[in-house]
Formats: sequence, structure tokens, C-alpha cells
Amino acid sequence: MKKIYWLFVCAALLAACLLPVLAQEEPFVIEGSRLYDRMTRPYDQGYQPLVEGRTAHIVVPLLSDASVGDITATLVPADAAAFPASLDQPLSQVVARREEAVDGDKLSLYRVHFRLALYRDRMKGDYPFQVVVEGQDAAGKPLRQTFDGVLVVVDGQPNPEVPALALTDVAAESDLLVGEEGLLRLTVRNPSASQRLRGVKLRLVDDKGEILPRESDTLYVGELLPGEERALALPLRVVSTAAALPHAVALSWELGYGDAKAATGAERFTLAVHQEARLRYGEPVLPSSVMQGDIATFSMNVMNMGRGALHNVLLTFDLPGLSGGGSVLVGKVDPGESKQATANLRAAADALGAVEGRVQITYEDAYGKGYSQEVPLSISVEKKKVAVFEVPDANKKQDSMQLREIIAWSAGGALLLALLVQSILLRRRIRTLEEKGM
Repeated sequence: MKKIYWLFVCAALLAACLLPVLAQEEPFVIEGSRLYDRMTRPYDQGYQPLVEGRTAHIVVPLLSDASVGDITATLVPADAAAFPASLDQPLSQVVARREEAVDGDKLSLYRVHFRLALYRDRMKGDYPFQVVVEGQDAAGKPLRQTFDGVLVVVDGQPNPEVPALALTDVAAESDLLVGEEGLLRLTVRNPSASQRLRGVKLRLVDDKGEILPRESDTLYVGELLPGEERALALPLRVVSTAAALPHAVALSWELGYGDAKAATGAERFTLAVHQEARLRYGEPVLPSSVMQGDIATFSMNVMNMGRGALHNVLLTFDLPGLSGGGSVLVGKVDPGESKQATANLRAAADALGAVEGRVQITYEDAYGKGYSQEVPLSISVEKKKVAVFEVPDANKKQDSMQLREIIAWSAGGALLLALLVQSILLRRRIRTLEEKGM
């Protein structure tokens, strides 16, 4: 029960602390439903400062429940150099709260009223300004609030400026992917100091027709005051056949200004189209075993299954006990292309048994983003077989040589003896034939 009580007390104290913050509002509010002196229409119906001859009247009727005492109002031109009134005249005033009788009602308000002397050679145009209001509340806490306005000059000299539209911060919200939807963000700004832009519209064009608007190809901006900027978003769609490369797109714009005048222009920007790198590889070919000191030949096909080229495709081997392979550079692999990587891996002389390792495939896409894949490898290193030759004994070799010499000499003697016998027989036959008188 005590826990519930203390929780209730804490919640009440927290609410008491946060309530003033949550209830805090702007200290000043423009009374926009009524007409006051030197006003042609109330704020709720599109108030514009009144220009009478060379005098411009800027009136700001303010209501405030927070302000106590007088306030200070200061006029601040958006572009001091282009402003059609001299800045040497008083642009700050102290305003007291007073009772105003308007349309039979009495209102307690601060009526700010600037009377500006305009230049004789002022130009037609729209000139933004701010009225900065400062005061304090009953506790002495300072109050400050800013109100925007535009001084419109229609009786001046022709304005020779031809305005243009400034496009900045043009970029995709996230990577544009092939076949996916995306969002193009940009900021448009009116850089003119005195020309209001009307009917502003943008159009996106990709020369290749691969980046398309998701809905309409035209983005309607509307009106931009001098110096005003606006953040925009254009939904996009990348076609499924788009190349994963930088695309040059054009943003063209049209606008109206002045007395029914028009201007057009265009700027080109680069949007990067990405696709997930899709490298696939075939089954690695490597002998199941290799002898110590011998070479095992490795081969494997790598294929690019994506729509963008793959660059710097490199195979790096990590097989303990096998050297000589190092790394193999395949290089660039175009979309749909297949290339074969080969390497000679020499088994170390002291390596033996099963070897487990890997080959790492690294590559980059068109934007230099790196990717990596690993493929396991295994091979068995077998012991080298050495041939054994018997070395004959030296004594046996000498005896053998002597025996061969004896045999050779005996054969030679027998041959000589046979020749001698043959010669004796031949002479006896010749002699016998001579005795017979033949």
C-alpha cells in the first residue's frame, strides 16, 4: 500500500513539473480577424503591407497573455542591400499595450506600426522581412518571437532580374538497387532577392530510361518567396534491367515570375545504381593426394551472375604445407561471364598427412566496395618413395673381372689354335694335289 502511495506522489510531482513545459505556447499571437489602421485586409485573409506613394505601412497587431509592460519590435530585412527602403530610418520601436476599440469590441493588444520611406527609384518585386518582438513576463523572464512578412512593390521600376531555381542536396535517401524502389531527396531554393517564383515544377529525366518516377514525372512545388527554400522528395523506381553503374539524370524546372514572365532550366546529377555483387564459383578441382615435393594443380571456375562487372577478382590460398600457389589474379569478370582460375601448389618436403585449408575469393563492385568468400580445401600429402640399388662388393667385382679376362684369353687361344690347324691341313692337301700332277 505504501509503495502505491509513493508511486502516486512521484507521478503527481512529475506531472506538476512537466505541465508548464507541455502547456507552453508562443508568447505573442497575431490578431488576424480584424482590420486596423493602414490595413487593407486582415491577416486571416492574406494581409500585405500597404504602400501609399513613397510610404510603406507594416502593421502587426499582437495579443499576449504572457507579456507584461512594453515590448520592443525590430524590422529586419532579409536582404538589406535589395530592400526598397533606407535602413537609416528608425527600424525599431517600443510599443505599449493599449485598449483598442475594433468593430465595437475592446481588445488589449500591442499594435506595431512601421512607416517606411521608400526609395524613388525602387524596383518592382517582393521583399521579405522579419519583425522581431521582445518583451518579458511577470516574473521578468525574457520573451522573444519572430514574425515573417513580405513587402510587395508594384509601382516601381521594371525589375530586370531573370530568376533561376537553385537545386541542392540532391541524393538518394539510400542506395538505389536494381529492380527496387527508392526515394530522391533534394532542396529547392529561390536565390533571388526580390523576385517571387510562382508555379514552380520539376521534372526528372534519365537518358537511359532506367531510373523512372514511381508516380508522376513532374513534381509541383508551387510558390517560393525570395530566399525561401524547401525540402522535397521524389519517389523513384529502378527497372530490373538497369546497369549497376552511375547514372546521369536531369532535373528540369519551369517557373513563372514578375508580370506573367516564365523561365526554364535544367541541371544534371549523378545517381549511383547498385546491385548486390553475385559471384558464384564451381566445385574446386584438386587432387586428393600429392607426394612430398610434387606439384598439385588446382582449378576452379568463377562466374558473375549479377548485372554489374566485378573487378580485381583475386584467389588467395591458405594450405599449410603447400607453397608456390600464393594468390591468383582473375581480374575483371563481366556480367554473365565465367573465368577459370588455376594454380600450381607444391607440397613441402617435410609435409605429411591430411592438410585442411581454404582459398579466399575477394572482389570489388563498380564503386570499389569489397566482398569476400571462402572455399574449404583438403588434400593428403604422402611420403616420397625412394628406389634402393645394391652396390656390389669390390673383391667380387675384381674376381669377376679376372674370370672374364681368363675366359677371353682362353677363347682367343682356342681360336688361334684352330686357325693354325686349319692352315696345316690346307698345305698338306695342296702338296698331295701337286704330286698327282694335277
